[in-house]
Amino acid sequence: MKWKVIVILSALVVVSSFSLIFVPHVIDPKLFSFPYILWTGLLTTLLLVFLTYLGTKNFPYSDK
Repeated sequence: MKWKVIVILSALVVVSSFSLIFVPHVIDPKLFSFPYILWTGLLTTLLLVFLTYLGTKNFPYSDK
């Protein structure tokens, strides 16, 4: 069950990042003088890395 939730969350992050989050030619709002596209890209990457880590811990077909 955890594995499916992690996969669904990862897919939602990827789809939303290409359709909702990354709007072309948007600079504002800035965070610590970073443009919008940079800090949202960093947060999206960190979220995907965290979900990947959780996925490795909850992979249902691993040899334990």
